[in-house]
Amino acid sequence: MELLKYYRIETSGKLSVYKHAVECDGPPVTVISDGEFVSGALEFLRISKNWVLDMLKEKKLGVKDVFLLTLNRNKQYFLAERELKK
Repeated sequence: MELLKYYRIETSGKLSVYKHAVECDGPPVTVISDGEFVSGALEFLRISKNWVLDMLKEKKLGVKDVFLLTLNRNKQYFLAERELKK
């Protein structure tokens, strides 16, 4: 029996399984949660804080505007903005 390198549950509920890291871009890691950087995430991904800040700046967002940012080592990301309180 071979050990699995990665797995992920897709939004459709389907389970994707990968034997080798080459088959996928690595698991997404939470980089910003509720407007705060998650300690150690960028170091794990080997991505600079400046890259994240520049990406947010292009979208006219600051860190405090982000509810959730997940990122993988290939810089593919999911970004959810915080909702403004009324």
